[in-house]
Amino acid sequence: MFTTFISTGPKSRDSAWGSLVCFLFLCFQPSLLSTQETDFTYCTASTSQEPAAECFYRIAREKDRWEEGRQVLGQLLEREPKAEYILALGRLHQNRKDRTPLYLKALASFEAEGNLTGQVRTLRHLWYNLVFRGRLAEAEEQFKKVEKLKSVAVDLQDRAALSVIEARHYFYRHNDYAAARATLEPFVKALSEGGSYWLRYLFLSFLGHVDFQ
Repeated sequence: MFTTFISTGPKSRDSAWGSLVCFLFLCFQPSLLSTQETDFTYCTASTSQEPAAECFYRIAREKDRWEEGRQVLGQLLEREPKAEYILALGRLHQNRKDRTPLYLKALASFEAEGNLTGQVRTLRHLWYNLVFRGRLAEAEEQFKKVEKLKSVAVDLQDRAALSVIEARHYFYRHNDYAAARATLEPFVKALSEGGSYWLRYLFLSFLGHVDFQ
């Protein structure tokens, strides 16, 4: 099985190594979730190790609790209109058309807070949603913000997350697999060895996708 996985074409040793690491991480990573972590109250608890938006999305998807999640977020937003909750509501919205205004609002709120990590996470969802819906001109405008954020991002995880947006841009918009791989390459070793679970999942799963092409 391992031979099949890494022998899908003439790839470099680093490329094959990256794919194998991705495979091992995604398939054999032990569950990080306990019983209490499948309740929406965990998402806003100080002990949560996930961004609230990803936590709400995970529970809604795994437990098919989309409507309940939206109701909880609506109540939270009435009390505290935090950018993170706006982003979470966008993630749980079933109509992609209606996600865009929520993502734009969340992005503006994170910008106002000076929260660069929040901007990066929101920009990833916003850009992909626009591309998915064929709103390519708007997606290009949002993509310009990647370079701006790259110029000020110092945290390794923020820079790695931005590299995923940039790599997806090359991959989906230009069919340039080599450029996509080169964009991810500087972060492969660091994210194979550490970083948040959700960023590693995002990064390594897309790395494997690129390496299969």
